[in-house]
Amino acid sequence: MATDTVKNNTGSGGGSASALRRVLLDNGALSALVVLVIAMSVLSGDFLTTDNLLNVGVQAAVTAILAFGVTFVIVSAGIDLSVGSVAALSATVLAWLATSEGVPVVIAVLLAAATGLACGLVNGALISYGKLPPFIATLAMLSIGRGLSLVISQGSPIAFPDSVSKLGDTLGGWLPVPVLVMIVMGLITALLLRRTYIGRSMYAIGGNEEAARPPASASSARSSSSTPSPASSRPSPVSSSPPASPPRSRRPPRGTSWTPSPPSSSAAPASPAVSARRPAPSSAR
Repeated sequence: MATDTVKNNTGSGGGSASALRRVLLDNGALSALVVLVIAMSVLSGDFLTTDNLLNVGVQAAVTAILAFGVTFVIVSAGIDLSVGSVAALSATVLAWLATSEGVPVVIAVLLAAATGLACGLVNGALISYGKLPPFIATLAMLSIGRGLSLVISQGSPIAFPDSVSKLGDTLGGWLPVPVLVMIVMGLITALLLRRTYIGRSMYAIGGNEEAARPPASASSARSSSSTPSPASSRPSPVSSSPPASPPRSRRPPRGTSWTPSPPSSSAAPASPAVSARRPAPSSAR
């Protein structure tokens, strides 16, 4: 009994170790983050303090929020190189409108968001309708966004109004607002990708774009084309229907050894059902 207990403990320990190893191997980025945190904790005793972790969170908040948006593109087997330049262009438009042009902050925020949306629509149109590779289209938008930012700001920094700068303050004197926004956006991204139809569709598109097409579009493409579609093995209604007039000759049903002679031009072809029941002549006679 003691031997069985030792074996069970060993098996459970080995199972948990293998499960932990599988999790670490399947999540390479998480494993690298864990290793980095352990290494920095060993090298510096102040790394795991609350103030330092919040400082790191504030510095990584903007990058993380942009990464959450690009995750949808990467999951669907795409790439977006212009996300940083578009974010800089939107921020420049916000600061320029609210500070230099005297536009109300609410309208300036909406116009800045519209600027980013317009850049995304241009990228999507170039990729979907212009048939450009995502790498080329977003690389061009990267240069355009960076150039427009320099033109609008004239190469000098523009200060944000005080109402916008308050978004970088803390809640309760200790929780930075950018960190809170980062956490909320991360939860929303995980919810959309794992629990919604849109998220599962993006995973499907990233795995196989042709297989992820809806059946309705495939059936309409089959009906509008006379050639068989490789996406489906279903026969066309025209090809599977019986012919309007009987053919001049017909093969016997599969499984019989009798082969009929070709009928004469004046004789009508026999029915398949009758010919199938006709006894086979003996070759010995």
